[in-house]
Order: sequence, then structure tokens, then C-alpha cells
Amino acid sequence: MLGVLVVCVAYFSLPTESSAFVCYGVKTTERYYSDATYTVKVGMCVENECKGTYVCSGQQTDFAQVTTQAMLCSLCDPACGQCN
Repeated sequence: MLGVLVVCVAYFSLPTESSAFVCYGVKTTERYYSDATYTVKVGMCVENECKGTYVCSGQQTDFAQVTTQAMLCSLCDPACGQCN
């Protein structure tokens, strides 16, 4: 299973009642192929930490290529629990 990585960075703006934080998450895409030639894609899974989703389609095999992308989720609470 993919690990969860959420990093919080303080966000400073005009004075407000409470401090706001910007929440960053990672979108991980796993593309599955039929064999070691990696030419015929047979499935895909996408984990989106900002949305809290993990969605798969097609077939999962031992032949996978994984890409990750850091992304800004939204403003969240100072504890930086779940991004909205």
C-alpha cells in the first residue's frame, strides 16, 4: 500500500482571527502493464491525498510504473489533519 505523505507549511497573510495553514498532498498514479515490455496498459490506480481517494480500474499486475506529483490541497486546520 502507498504511504501517506502530507506536509503542512505555515501560510502568512493579513492578520486574521486565527492562523491559516496551507496543506500539500501527493497524487500517486500506478500504471499496470501486461508484461515486462511495458507497451500494453491493462490497469491503473490513482491515490489522491487531497481528496482522500484511492481508485483503481482494469487489472493490477507485477509490471507497474509509478509517478508522483506534489500538489496544493487547500487551507486546512492548524493540526493539518485531512486536507479538504
